[in-house]
Amino acid sequence: TATATVEMSGYVVVPQGRIRVNNPTGDSVRISGGVLAAQFDVVDSRDTGPGTVSIGFIETIVQRKFRIESSNDAGREQSIAVVQINQTGANEVNTWVVQ
Repeated sequence: TATATVEMSGYVVVPQGRIRVNNPTGDSVRISGGVLAAQFDVVDSRDTGPGTVSIGFIETIVQRKFRIESSNDAGREQSIAVVQINQTGANEVNTWVVQ
């Protein structure tokens, strides 16, 4: 009688197989790691026609690239760095030029 949420945080890979989500009670189902399959079938009690149960891709940013510029008031010295920061917090300096 209680609502349930099924969440698969890892990815599911069946390159020549089929993934079937059978959800007769219309509970929340989320696969956040990704799916690789030849076919994806959804049976859901909320279905009232084609495209009525949302299935889609939510883009997440896993890496950002930043350009950081700094200079002094006289304008003679300048520093330009291009860095990448990953979703995990890891970071790398791609280039860093000081003039």
